[in-house]
Amino acid sequence: MQLYMPRHHRNFFSHLREQSRRRSLRAWVLESMAEVSTQDMGEKEEATLQLLNAYNPTITTLKKFCDAHIVLMARYIIRPAAWDKLRGNSQSLSKGMGMGTSSDSQREDLEETKGKGEMKKMKGKRETKDGNGKKEVLKGTGGTHPARFLKSVRDNTRDAVIQ
Repeated sequence: MQLYMPRHHRNFFSHLREQSRRRSLRAWVLESMAEVSTQDMGEKEEATLQLLNAYNPTITTLKKFCDAHIVLMARYIIRPAAWDKLRGNSQSLSKGMGMGTSSDSQREDLEETKGKGEMKKMKGKRETKDGNGKKEVLKGTGGTHPARFLKSVRDNTRDAVIQ
């Protein structure tokens, strides 16, 4: 994916990767807290508490951003792609990206008929059956389930909060 990014963006990610190999921000905060508990110094303890009070809300806000990103991806990418598959419409990209083109009445009609395709939610995977009865798993750009990566990033972010 980074091959498609502008050079400055690639350089930024490369810099982040190099820095994270040395030590993560979470590890640095934890090390700072461990130093204070062993040394018990007044000013340093207060600075470390301020650091922790800045770190945890930042991680929580980042997790909220991840939640919003997942919601938007589901609303504007996964659902339209699923509805277009139900309709048998493979030209959705040429028709306005298929974003929000289905009205509620059209969706209800599709749910009632379910003739050509039936959507199921099975073990966290969105699947459709094509006209021949073959199961097709919806895939993202990288060939994986569209939400799996974003959910793992969100969960890892949530787990980074220091208790």
